[in-house]
Amino acid sequence: MFVHKGDVQFVKILGVPGVDTILKKFSPINFLAGEIFKISSGRIHEIEANGTVVPYGAGSGWDD
Repeated sequence: MFVHKGDVQFVKILGVPGVDTILKKFSPINFLAGEIFKISSGRIHEIEANGTVVPYGAGSGWDD
């Protein structure tokens, strides 16, 4: 679960010439994400991720 409070207006960008910040303009939300990793010979070879926006303050379903 990623919790975006909505109080950050700009994000600092590093390593992109001419771009110092980008505007982050959205209201408070939670982002529920699930990930699957394919591991072969002890190394990660693929990552699949899926997510959805849920209301701010929503639980993950795994919480007590």
